[in-house]
Amino acid sequence: MLGAEDFIDETVQAAKDRIKGKAIIACSGGVDSMVAATLVSKAIGDRLLAVYVDNGLMRKGETEEVRGMLSDMGINYRIVDAGDEFFAALKGVTDPEAKRKAIGEKFIRVFEREAKEFGASVLVQGTIAPDWIESGDGVRDTIKSHHNVGGLPKDMGMELFEPLRDLYKDEVRDLARLLGVRASERQPFPGPALAVRCLGEVTPEDIAIVREACFIVEDEIMTASVAGKMEMPWQYFAVLLPSRSVGVQGDRRAYGRTIAIRAVSSVDGMTATYSRIPLEVLDSISSRITNTMKESVNRVVYDITSKPPATIEWERGPPPSSCFYHARIWGGMKVYVVDNGGQWTHREWRVLRYLKVDTKIVPNTVPFEEISDADGIILSGGAPSGACDQGRMGNNGEYLDKADFPVLGICAGMQLICEHFGGSVLPGSVPEYGGVEIDVLSHEDLFAGLPPRFKVWASHNDEVKRVPEGFEVIASSATCPNEAVRCKSRPIYGVQFHPEVEDTEHGVDVFKNFLRIVEDNSA
Repeated sequence: MLGAEDFIDETVQAAKDRIKGKAIIACSGGVDSMVAATLVSKAIGDRLLAVYVDNGLMRKGETEEVRGMLSDMGINYRIVDAGDEFFAALKGVTDPEAKRKAIGEKFIRVFEREAKEFGASVLVQGTIAPDWIESGDGVRDTIKSHHNVGGLPKDMGMELFEPLRDLYKDEVRDLARLLGVRASERQPFPGPALAVRCLGEVTPEDIAIVREACFIVEDEIMTASVAGKMEMPWQYFAVLLPSRSVGVQGDRRAYGRTIAIRAVSSVDGMTATYSRIPLEVLDSISSRITNTMKESVNRVVYDITSKPPATIEWERGPPPSSCFYHARIWGGMKVYVVDNGGQWTHREWRVLRYLKVDTKIVPNTVPFEEISDADGIILSGGAPSGACDQGRMGNNGEYLDKADFPVLGICAGMQLICEHFGGSVLPGSVPEYGGVEIDVLSHEDLFAGLPPRFKVWASHNDEVKRVPEGFEVIASSATCPNEAVRCKSRPIYGVQFHPEVEDTEHGVDVFKNFLRIVEDNSA
């Protein structure tokens, strides 16, 4: 999918081909579900029923706003009041993953009930790439289960259609703008709603507190942004903590709850940096929360952690900012991404897709013969167990021994390369999580045309301590002396940082340079 209009046409046609009867979609009013509903509605009209479930966990004024958006888009919809059912399902549940799966189960059961009445045989979902990447699989660690992935029961009883499955949040926003969907600029909102912003057991009383706190945070930040006091964050909200702390009300001691403010800047939610909210805005938020809810809340704190190491939501246990980016076409070139279980494997594939390369993701367990037709491969990063865990790193060693094409290893992929050829990988003296400045030591091939120093995004604990014989270091940093390497006799390269991440300066240029290496090798 290289153009928004082409994607819309192809998806509408696919929906017509796949859905012969009636379909149902859970429409929360978020950009993902609204775009999915709009696309399928274009294909099958009133044979689609968009169900908005008022689960008692939504934001202030949410139901009225969603009703207006669905009406504006001409989508056939129904609003279901199921708050009591959800609170009953969540009674006594405190574990974040258990919350998500309980909510997912309840959502599906509500849909099945509505689907049976409507006569639907297909369940449409607005699942996007980060949902199922972060929900984990047999190779990838679970960061969090999404209610529309991790909580799906096996006896769902309907066929699943996910038109946005391979897209990222910024891509979906591009589609929403083109379709005229009002939700295009809405900040992301988690599927389990305020349940994951209420740490511990979810009760109607606690949801009321966090709902009002979220409203205040959103209102104050929007007001400050319109007034030019700060940039609008990508996502911003409040979290209710389960603990109580001592405070003072009048002349007496009092115990109250703590509200944490969270605001981040991001492109697609896979990485994020905390927003620099001016102190006067934070002061206004704190005063308003504690004055409005003085019987419940006596403390307000601000979360200044980026992702990674944290996630954006507290209980959730890119390449160019426009998806429809046009670049030089490396026509007919095949570059495969070997999946070693990293959370950002699909970002690497996504960059190649943007650059119009013939690309696909392959498990690291396939024999070399299945990738031997490639012109080059990328060994993706891996899960936290590191490159030394051969059981998780599959057949990468075989690929390195047999490949006559260029190889680029990213993060754990670089560690595997170095370890395979006789180097050593050990815990770093200073783990790198976040922005790091690297110094380029060689401006040939991989770093051709790039500045001598630029900022990259790193996320690793282990590092290459000894570079194997026959390799040389081509980039370093103050905390990691071996940030990038290359083989002197074969086109094999490794970078310890993540060029596929939006926060890496010149990251796409690193990919372009690798593609030039692939092109030269093929010639």
